[in-house]
Amino acid sequence: HDIDYSNENYYTGNACMGCHSHKQNANDFSICDLELKESKDKETCITCHMPKTSGTMSNQKVTKTHSFHGATALINKPALLSKYIILELGKTTNTGFNITIENKANHTLVPHPLRLAKLRVSIQRAGKTIEIDPKTFVKVIGDKGKPTFPWLATEILKDTSIKGYEKRAVSFDTPLQKGDNITVEFGYHIVNPKIAKKLQLQDESLSKFVILTKKHFSI
Repeated sequence: HDIDYSNENYYTGNACMGCHSHKQNANDFSICDLELKESKDKETCITCHMPKTSGTMSNQKVTKTHSFHGATALINKPALLSKYIILELGKTTNTGFNITIENKANHTLVPHPLRLAKLRVSIQRAGKTIEIDPKTFVKVIGDKGKPTFPWLATEILKDTSIKGYEKRAVSFDTPLQKGDNITVEFGYHIVNPKIAKKLQLQDESLSKFVILTKKHFSI
């Protein structure tokens, strides 16, 4: 069939929204919603989620590269998304410190309720590593006030996910010392490990932690 290469909707990401803006279950409940905001720049869905690969897409228009729909950067090339998630060491006090997460994408970070976003922090101090309890960001859905699986859900019970263009300070109650080296990682589990266990999903690649961005700070 003919392809209209002049149609701007194929290049702006508008065509993507027909399938990817949100997902409803049989209860007409949106289990996953990008909560898309108006873009502040020229980046589109295609820029981030359809990384360039060599070769032409079809014999109708020969090109050296094309944006490949089958290899999402979120899983295959997560480092491509690091520039959209900014980590900074914020306020420090005698009782702890803050890490600021800035989402430069125009949609919610990791919006699917089966996934689990996480901020992990460790401190190198005097030759030892101090692991701090991670902070999690999750959307919990359910029915009649109790958590349930997406195909049964009718309501949002809890939502701590980071929204488009949001900047959030996350507090840790571990005091820092001069000479500390801090490693901060933001990423996600494709399937929340607790849910993977409940569903008896044995594939470790589904519950492993995928790092989207990492940063080091020194005191």
